[in-house]
Amino acid sequence: MILAAIYFLLGIAGLQLAIPLGYATAIFPSAGIACAAVLFGGVRLLPGVWIGSAGVNPWIASCQGSLSKEKLLLAATIALGAMLQAWITNFLVRDYLKGAWLRLDDDRDIIQLLFLAGPTACLISASWANVALMLLDMISIDELLFAPLTLMVLQRKNPLWHYRLKTVAIPSLFVTAVIIAALFMSPITNS
Repeated sequence: MILAAIYFLLGIAGLQLAIPLGYATAIFPSAGIACAAVLFGGVRLLPGVWIGSAGVNPWIASCQGSLSKEKLLLAATIALGAMLQAWITNFLVRDYLKGAWLRLDDDRDIIQLLFLAGPTACLISASWANVALMLLDMISIDELLFAPLTLMVLQRKNPLWHYRLKTVAIPSLFVTAVIIAALFMSPITNS
C-alpha cells in the first residue's frame, strides 16, 4: 500500500504539468518509482502500481467535475498499462543486465539500464493509455498524431525538421498503421 500511496501522490504532482486534458505529461515520476520498486521488491508489488495508478485518473476527473463510469473504466485500463510497464521493465532489466543493475558500477550497465527502463519501458504505458483513450472515444487519432506530423511536413526545408521527418514521421506513421490495423481487427470494434 505504501507503493500505491507514493505512486498516487507523485502521479498527482506529475500531472500538474499535464496538457489541458489532464492525462498526459512530460514528467511522471510515478512511472520511474514503480519500475524501480518492482525491480527491487519483485512482482508482488505490481498490485500497488495498479492501485496507485487507478487512483490518479479518477482524482483528475473529479477535480474537473466529470467523474463518470467511463472515466473509472479509463482509469482501470490505464492502470493496467502502468502495471504492465513496471512488469516489462522488471523483465527487461533482470534478463539483460542480470545482477549488474544492483551495482551499476560500469558505464555500460548504467546506459543499458537507462535505455531499458527509460524510453523502452515508458513507451508501454503511454501507448497503452493512448489506445485506451481512443477506444473509449475520449480522443481521436488526429489529436495524437497529425498536428506534429503536419508541422514536420510544412517545415521540411528546415534541417532540424527534415531530420525529424525521417526519424519521427516515418516511425509514427508505421505505428499508426499498426494501431489502426489492431483497432479494426479488435473484437471490441467489430462487435
